[in-house]
Amino acid sequence: MSIQNWPEDSRPREKLIKFGACSLTDAELLAIFLRVGIKGKSAVELGHEIIENFGSLYNLCQINLEQFSEIKGLGLAKYSQLHACLEMAKRVLIQDIKSVKISTSQQLYTYLNLHFSNLSEEQLIGIFLDHQHHVLTKEILSCGSIDSLPIYTRNIVKTAIVHNAKFLILAHNHTNGCIQPSYADIQTTNDIKNALNYIEVELLDHIIISGRENYSMKQYELV
Repeated sequence: MSIQNWPEDSRPREKLIKFGACSLTDAELLAIFLRVGIKGKSAVELGHEIIENFGSLYNLCQINLEQFSEIKGLGLAKYSQLHACLEMAKRVLIQDIKSVKISTSQQLYTYLNLHFSNLSEEQLIGIFLDHQHHVLTKEILSCGSIDSLPIYTRNIVKTAIVHNAKFLILAHNHTNGCIQPSYADIQTTNDIKNALNYIEVELLDHIIISGRENYSMKQYELV
């Protein structure tokens, strides 16, 4: 049966307008994203198939184009649309973080998990804060390979000075699935902390992201 013949309160778009996006299942959200189904399957049925195949929306956002295209009806166009949506979500979230001061770790982790999702290489970012913990800017400080990341303390200090920051939160990802900091992570973090002390900027934390896991070096007294 076509979605157009469903009861109005069961149609994803009408349900979203009447009850809000949070009332939709993952499959229904995907149906709105997909817009149309394929022969023999409605958009909602296709959405259910996608969720069953990949396990979750999160997993769907982690796969590459080749894996994505294994589902009939999906391809380059939908893959591009999906990742454009993800990028918009990231930018909206960082803009929201900029509008208020960072007051909860969950607020920060939500953004970081979005930022590092689907990255195949390691990357270091810095979130620079003013004296009231409002976000001044987010900067990509270094990009590396799948298992290494060059970090230049001098450039981090220079960036803090340019933005007149008082606090800094560092974050980088591990692509190997290990959430624990390496010896090099700990040593480099302390070198950065000591260098920042000379310009009276406090390093609040260095967070490691791996998949959906987060490791706070501050929490384990490594900063």
